[in-house]
Amino acid sequence: MWVDMSGTKLIYLVIQTLEQPWDWNLLSANPAIDQEDFENYSDFPWNWRAASGNPSLDPDFAVRNPSWDWDWRALSENPRLTLDYVLAHQNIPWDFHVLTFHKNISVEEIVAHPELPWNMVFLAKNPNVRFQHVVTHRDLAWDLNYLTHNEQAYTLEDVVAHPDFNWDWIRLSHTMPVTSAHIANPALHWNYEALSLNKHVTMNMIENFGHRDWSWTRVSQNPNLDIAYVLCHLEKPWDWDLLFYSMHWSELKRLRNVPGIPWDWNKMSFNPHITIREVLENSDCPWNWSGLSKNLVITEQDIRHANIVWDWSALSDNRSLTVAMVANLGQKPWNYENLSRNPFRQT
Repeated sequence: MWVDMSGTKLIYLVIQTLEQPWDWNLLSANPAIDQEDFENYSDFPWNWRAASGNPSLDPDFAVRNPSWDWDWRALSENPRLTLDYVLAHQNIPWDFHVLTFHKNISVEEIVAHPELPWNMVFLAKNPNVRFQHVVTHRDLAWDLNYLTHNEQAYTLEDVVAHPDFNWDWIRLSHTMPVTSAHIANPALHWNYEALSLNKHVTMNMIENFGHRDWSWTRVSQNPNLDIAYVLCHLEKPWDWDLLFYSMHWSELKRLRNVPGIPWDWNKMSFNPHITIREVLENSDCPWNWSGLSKNLVITEQDIRHANIVWDWSALSDNRSLTVAMVANLGQKPWNYENLSRNPFRQT
């Protein structure tokens, strides 16, 4: 029986539709299933190994049921864990490789407990690491590749001060808040393919350093790119697929009457910036409704629109769905595997 469950939980939708082919592996890992649900319905066919990676699970629930088939590596990543809890339950096979970069465990705690089997190579991944730790504890096995990917651990000033460290320059080029002065600095080993995508790199900077080896495929994805620049530089080897996927309709529609541009409605339909209003205002266009059904931000009223033929499998994976929308819409051809993994927007 389908009823209005406005504001209610995924578990209640599952209970009312138990005859449907829910994927219990995906449900077990879905963060919309929380600790209370596991406690209250522990006799449901949960996959406890999959549930081990669910951030909504309280690790104490697993500790209280140690004979169940838990994945202790995944549980070691649980955001509720602390080192105090781990030390109080040393009979549990915690994964110290994972605990070494757990967000709730500090560098100071790791250094204070050398008797524990930490994986010090992974220490550079720990979100509590700061560059001062690297300087202070030079004796530790810092992995500069992991450190580079740990963007909270350092600043651009640290990179400029230590350009000869074994940084991952591809990663730095993609993420660092560079200025023209940084690009001009010969001591900094920028990767221009990654730099072309950097959100801090403007079209003026690319123009000013036009002799550098920019990647126009990556510039096509740069968030600072606007359609006026594209129209002024049609001779550039733009990646039109990426442009159609990443730019807003208000910009892209200016290309519609430009000869020679390979207009791609399929790519447009998977563009996360397209809105339902823009689609309906251009309903005569050959949209791909699988892409739109998955990516559009929609309401229940939109789904009930008489002139839209939704792809219900893709719609089941749409992250703007709520449990109430699914319940209120009734017996539609939902894809229950996709519903099982959908975390559902909270109202």
